[in-house]
Amino acid sequence: MKWYAVVVKTKEEHLESISSYLHSKGSNGVLIEDFKPMHLNEKTGEVSLQEEIKNVDYIFVKGYFKTYVNVLEGIKNKFSDELMNIFVEEIGEEWKEQWKQSFKRIQITDNILIKPSWDLNTSKSKVEVSLDPGMAFGTGTHETTQLTIRMLEKYLMKEDEVLDLGCGSGILSIVASKLGASEITAIDIDEESIKASKENFEMNVVKNVTLLQGNLRDIYSKQPDLIVANILSEILIELIDDIIECIGEDTVFISSGISIEKNEKMKRLYRRKGLTILDESIEGHWSVIVAKK
Repeated sequence: MKWYAVVVKTKEEHLESISSYLHSKGSNGVLIEDFKPMHLNEKTGEVSLQEEIKNVDYIFVKGYFKTYVNVLEGIKNKFSDELMNIFVEEIGEEWKEQWKQSFKRIQITDNILIKPSWDLNTSKSKVEVSLDPGMAFGTGTHETTQLTIRMLEKYLMKEDEVLDLGCGSGILSIVASKLGASEITAIDIDEESIKASKENFEMNVVKNVTLLQGNLRDIYSKQPDLIVANILSEILIELIDDIIECIGEDTVFISSGISIEKNEKMKRLYRRKGLTILDESIEGHWSVIVAKK
């Protein structure tokens, strides 16, 4: 079966609205490419931006569809002022090889390394995660994932029960498991994400994750020790009441996927819902917020 990528070239400030639109039209995953080529230090595994192109001011947002004509016309009509370019790519079997060319190991913290499944080199990291992202597009290279992983390392306590909301490729659940979580529930509405997560859990020999597909309110009613949600703020806003129901007196709530323009808005929303802001961090255009009742 053929898949097509609707590719939108735009400024980073329009990322959330365009991504949300692609999701609303049924995209099986949304991929964000900031088009800032990376330099890999083969000795340390560290990834950094090439100095001469740090200030590139556009990104590509890709949505994935089986049919695309209506989506293409809808974007042109709805975002005519925000578009720099828009085009369609047909995705063939070679997409996995393209991933291999762009997905390199990355050292998130001193203790946590993310690497592709085809990278068989060892490391000294205490937590080593191997990934085959499939079409779920969660590799650890994006700022939101890195911010979230750093907060997981900071706030997750051994034997914590964890909810991973919008699990994507399963990367955060795997990190949580390797950091000592006792029980993890990973939830996503996207079939490709469920498939990719299952495969990555097996690859990393992670056996303490329950993987569920569907809407949070319909399939989950616990109040875990920690909730992690790396999803766009517009989706967080839609889900906030359901998330609040899952936040107990001692639950730590880590949310990322929040652009810096939406950071203050999200903190105000959390406070209105009875949450206290414990921590936050910013990297590039993105932020992570840690809250508690």
